Formats: sequence, C-alpha cells, structure tokens
Amino acid sequence: MSRGRRLYPAQLVIPLRTRDLVIGVLALYGARRNTFDPSTIQWVEILARHVSIILSLATVRKETAARIFHLTHHDPLTDLPNRILFTDRLEQALARAKRYGRGVGVLFVDLDHFKAINDSLGHETGDALLKIVADRLVGCVRSTDTIARLSGDEFAMVLSDLAQGQDAGLVAQKVLNAVGRPAIVGDRTIPITASVGIALYPVDATEPDVLIAQADRAMYRAKKKGGQGYQFVSVAMNVPVPERFTLEKERDSKR
Repeated sequence: MSRGRRLYPAQLVIPLRTRDLVIGVLALYGARRNTFDPSTIQWVEILARHVSIILSLATVRKETAARIFHLTHHDPLTDLPNRILFTDRLEQALARAKRYGRGVGVLFVDLDHFKAINDSLGHETGDALLKIVADRLVGCVRSTDTIARLSGDEFAMVLSDLAQGQDAGLVAQKVLNAVGRPAIVGDRTIPITASVGIALYPVDATEPDVLIAQADRAMYRAKKKGGQGYQFVSVAMNVPVPERFTLEKERDSKR
C-alpha cells in the first residue's frame, strides 16, 4: 500500500475537461474511508465542471491575446513582422550591440519595377510574388535576425551581432541572388530583381529612426545606379574589398 493511501484512505479524483480534452484533475483526500458520500461526490463534480469552464475561458483569453498580438505585429499577406515589430527588434539589437560592443546592420530591400508588374499582371499576381520574395528572404538570414515587410514591395532586415560591416554586404549579395531568380506564378515566369540599401551601427548612426532613414536612402541610391545591386550608406564601404585595401595602403603611405 502506498504512503498516500495509508495517510488518506479516501481519495476522490475528478477529471477537468475542456473541448473534449482532459486538462487536469481535481483531487480530494479524506482521512476516513467514508469521507465522500454520494452528495459530496455530486457537489465535487459540479465544482469540477465550474473549474473546467474557468480554465477553458482563461485558455481562450490567452489564445485570443496571442492571436491579437500576432495580428498587430505581423503583415497579413506574408506573415512577416511588420514595421511595429521590426522597430522593436531593431531597438533590442541596438541595446545588445551597445552592451557587448558589436555591430548591427539595417538592410532595406525594394523590388525593382514592381509597380509595372503589379499594374500589368494584376494585384493577385503581385501578392503571390511578394509571398515568394518573403520566403526567399527568410532563407537568407539567421534565425536571430529579423525580416519585415514594411509596406508594398518594401522589406527590411535587422542583422544583429555583426563582427564587421562587410558581413552585411555578403548578406545583401545573398539577397540579390535569391530574389533575382525568376518567379513562377501560375503559368507565368516572372523575372524580378531588387535594390538593397545598407546602414551600419555604430558607423552610420546610433538611433533606430536614423538607421532606417539612412538604409532607405542608400537603397534609392542603388536604384539610381540601375537597380539589381546594393549600396552602403558609407561611400567607402561600396568599394570592393581588394580595391579598398589598396586605397587604404596608398593613403597610409602618403602620411
């Protein structure tokens, strides 16, 4: 005989159910074998039903709150984070970077000639294209980074814990390669390209809003150069690495 049975010879266990699932039990113990008579058992069963209802309502409230949070912080078309969540994630990344002395990259990604595609092929095709691009962007970054759809065909990324600024350029090139593959929508094969702007913390700015604005401007500079490319805010960062190294050596030799 178990110790519990020796101490409490009378035991009453009523399952707590919600949505045809057992979510717990209501257990009562008595020191005497005849503690629970039929009327007591009936009362406990009623109590168990009330407890089940309360727990069910609490679960529904929790699920509803989680759903509302998701809807208010994610883009309904692509299910990517929206501007609200993007800004929050950026602020968190900057706080960590400041604490640990790391870098952060903010990338703005804009599809080239998307309006023409949308106008000529229709909004349904445009929406399908945006979903394809969103899926491709997710595959370009780490799980610790953030990808968001800010509006229309404009996406943004937060690259956290960067060891060096050029790492953001590698990600940008990865984005261009991924997005640049033709997309198949229905029976159409649609060629797409993108332009990317890159702002770096702490080199270009230290405030979230300024970094976002700087990355946006760099993206438009990439578009003015013909699109299908990326631009850093810092002009020096746009020089290819071997060429930049040569220029730095020449500059140092003149000192």
